[in-house]
Amino acid sequence: MCLRPSLFILLLALAAALRPCDASATSLDPYAYTSYSVTEGAPADIWTLEQSPTGYLWLGTGMGLYRFDGVRFDRYPLREGQRLPSSNINALKVLPNGDIWLGFFAGGAARLSEGRATVFGPREGMPPGRVLRFASTPDGALWAAAAGGLARFEAGQWQVVGREWGYDDGAAEYVYVDRRGVLWVCTPRRLFFLRPGERRFQDTGETISRDAVLAEDPAGRLWLSDDLQGTRPLPDHARSVPPVTAPAPSVPTAGAPAFARAKQMLFARDGSLWLTIWGSGIWRLSSPASIPTGRGLSPSDPLEKFERADGLASSVLVPVIEDTEGTVWVGTNAGLVGFQKKRLQDIPELSSVSQGGFSLAVLDTGVMVGNQRTALVVDPPAPPRAYDGPVPNRWAITAADGALWWFDRRGVFRREGDTLRKFDFPAGTAQSQVMAFMPNGQDGMWLSILGHGIFVATPEGIQPERRFGDSPAPNAMAFGPGNEVWLAFEDEVVRWSGGHATRYGVGDGLAIGRATTVHATGKNLWVAGENGVARFDGQRFATILESRDLAFGHITGIIESLDGDLWMNGGRGVVQVKAGDIDGMFSQPGGALNYRLFDWRDGLPGIALQAGPVPTAVRDQRGRLWFATNGGVAWLDPAALLKNERPPRTEIQSVRAGDRTYLAGDDLQLPEGTHSVTLRYTAVTLAAADRARFRYRMEGVDGEWHDGGALREATYAHLTHGRYRFRVVSSNGDGVWDETGATLDFTIEPTLVQTKTFAVACVLALLAIAWSAYRMRARVIENQVQLRLEERHRERERIARELHDTLLQGVQGLVLQFDSVARRIAEPRLNEEMERAIVKAEGLIAAARDRVSDLRETDGPLGMALTRAAWELADEKLLIDVSVTGDERPLRAAVRDELLMIAREAMANAVRHAKARSIAVSLAYEEHRLSLCVKDDGTGLDPLYSNHDGKPGRYGIKGMFERARRLGGALRISNAPEGGTEVDVRIQAAAAYADTSSGLLLRWMKWLKAARPG
Repeated sequence: MCLRPSLFILLLALAAALRPCDASATSLDPYAYTSYSVTEGAPADIWTLEQSPTGYLWLGTGMGLYRFDGVRFDRYPLREGQRLPSSNINALKVLPNGDIWLGFFAGGAARLSEGRATVFGPREGMPPGRVLRFASTPDGALWAAAAGGLARFEAGQWQVVGREWGYDDGAAEYVYVDRRGVLWVCTPRRLFFLRPGERRFQDTGETISRDAVLAEDPAGRLWLSDDLQGTRPLPDHARSVPPVTAPAPSVPTAGAPAFARAKQMLFARDGSLWLTIWGSGIWRLSSPASIPTGRGLSPSDPLEKFERADGLASSVLVPVIEDTEGTVWVGTNAGLVGFQKKRLQDIPELSSVSQGGFSLAVLDTGVMVGNQRTALVVDPPAPPRAYDGPVPNRWAITAADGALWWFDRRGVFRREGDTLRKFDFPAGTAQSQVMAFMPNGQDGMWLSILGHGIFVATPEGIQPERRFGDSPAPNAMAFGPGNEVWLAFEDEVVRWSGGHATRYGVGDGLAIGRATTVHATGKNLWVAGENGVARFDGQRFATILESRDLAFGHITGIIESLDGDLWMNGGRGVVQVKAGDIDGMFSQPGGALNYRLFDWRDGLPGIALQAGPVPTAVRDQRGRLWFATNGGVAWLDPAALLKNERPPRTEIQSVRAGDRTYLAGDDLQLPEGTHSVTLRYTAVTLAAADRARFRYRMEGVDGEWHDGGALREATYAHLTHGRYRFRVVSSNGDGVWDETGATLDFTIEPTLVQTKTFAVACVLALLAIAWSAYRMRARVIENQVQLRLEERHRERERIARELHDTLLQGVQGLVLQFDSVARRIAEPRLNEEMERAIVKAEGLIAAARDRVSDLRETDGPLGMALTRAAWELADEKLLIDVSVTGDERPLRAAVRDELLMIAREAMANAVRHAKARSIAVSLAYEEHRLSLCVKDDGTGLDPLYSNHDGKPGRYGIKGMFERARRLGGALRISNAPEGGTEVDVRIQAAAAYADTSSGLLLRWMKWLKAARPG
């Protein structure tokens, strides 16, 4: 077997990037080591550490104050115009209300609150000299240890503590408050304490050196470390010493070396003692309770050490604290160091030799693990024991009957009990690559040999496997329930069941690239490849690609724990998916990827072995899971797995719009014209913070939550003005979610063209343009109608002239001839008849002249034309009343002519048919319409004929309705209650008046004139 060089180099580089320091090389075996160097953004010269209630780790350094969220180091942002007296910080204290106190190497202190700094120096009551440490007592007082003395801050003022408090030793170098609230003070030579409620310090009688430090163990014992006696637990002076009497000072043993002199001490939650030893490294005592009171640590004590030889970047180190998630942090002059408890246990006996890989096979009792030099049987908690017999090759696996099989270049080996048998490879295949080596569900193994196909190895020998026909050699194989066999190739899986093959490919959702492993159970079928991992639901595959999340690439081992959780050994480490999250992740495209990742920080030695023919993940008889990597073998017990149940604190930090960045806060307003924003957020979790995951949505923009993965910012484009609400939630590295999350409301101001005022102005402008266009169109139509009317008028004049010059004159000539003839007729009767005929002819000539005159008279006000027409028709035989109301305005020519013809027809009907004695004509010029009414006192009109059809065989009434309809008006004919007929015509102003805009202007002017006072 030979790993491809390019792939091997790539995986080694990836392993080196993921594991900057080999934790297995340290004596701190239960802990994995993480280093954040200056080149990775960490500040140098870290002299003090403190964790705030919000979860941030604060670093007081020689370069200023920094905040660490587990991924990024950010300098404390002072508001504009604010500054600190110095950037070299020696002391740091974060209060529950969020205020931060700083003590400086150059002397003085400062209180930070919401970006503002308040500085305290000698004028404000601070003692001179560098400030070394702060401590707060249960009464709310803050104490400061400074080179110039001990100070107490209360009610907004610092006061130097002196003889009135029973303190007369000048400089104070360390202050510490134990769980009882007792304040302890180290001076350059003595140790004092102050009980709660008292105002006088007591001297313990302990003689100490300069730079002594204190810490309290879980049992309540106070430990002190100095240059005189090293690190030791002290008697309970605060309980045993009377308040007035001081004991005789203790004298250190002459010439006794000071062993384990600590710069800082920490008692972790597991009870262990951590020491930072200047010039050496980090020391840990797992059971400090075994050290008797008064006895200092000695070289014979079981101290675990992590020093330069183990990968510590610097031996100049001071502060050490434990955060709320159990990580121990140490500050050095070269950066920050973190220690986390391992959750996987490796096999140190194998880690010395990694060339050639590692073997992993489940036995009846324990697990066989090995490398090319040694093989062990491991069954924790029992110590490993040597495997009896030849060392199996790394390609070892257990068959269904319990026999152990492996192969190398010499052949295939089978061991059952103490019996070892060797089988030669089939002829011509010895130098070929074995792609897969898997149990066949019985007493043998399948061998997939590149270029030759599939073979079966049994206790009887190795033969070609005929059940798969002429199948090429698959990259991976698995024997599943129901005697189904799964063969995996590149983006293709073949299921053999009952002698029939079913193929699945890219069209069935499979997109894993080159297959690396197959795992079949009664519930699930899993297929992994270089590009991702896929799950088969019985019909189709659902694939999670490595391009979406690197944790799902290069998986070479898949196993399910007894509780149904899915475990995968891959290119980034071991991935756990809870049984309850499997359906959501694989059945919903783009669903949230909720998983846990275990890597070098959890004790995994490297990444999964690649390009092997056997799975790299197995489950033993006790339910423990075992993983083979390129750096060793590790195991864990899922039932006893440590989990960080503390959800992170989600925080939105800033919003970037254009080239400006705005701090997140209430009532955030972004400038007008903003279309794209980038929101930066974080999850405050210090334990493997890079594994934190995020989901976010913008209300009103996103319908569903987005899976943000590990990215800590989200960008939105094509936004418009308005109010927005952005929400984000996060999980820690163990998949525990902060369901409350963080919310940010912000507003994008509208540009001028986005304001309501501009929109209203645009609407008004559009209306004005539309009205102007309408007026222009109306004028064009009016001109066209005027031209047609003028043409009609000219035609009427021409007809009138021709009628007058031809027809009327000809008829007149005939009348004269008939008159001449009549005079020559002697017969009286004939003469009389001719005279009557001549009279009728002359009447017809007169009527014709009137009609010709009507054709010529088309101009002048409508009121005058109505008056003239009424008097002509009445012939002084009827009473005529013509009235005009309102301001007479110019009418459209067609309206004038058609109304005149309607009025003539109505008056003619009153004279000829209704036997009327009087006719009243009223013309009303109103603001919104023009009205014409012709009323007579005649016999009236049958209601049956008062509609647009009129009387059959007659066209007068029908013609009136047609004329009114052409004008867009309404005509109504009705009988008046007092008798007679009333003809009423109404036309809208826009259709009737020749110039409605000028008329409107005139009416406005009249209204203004009428409204003028006086």
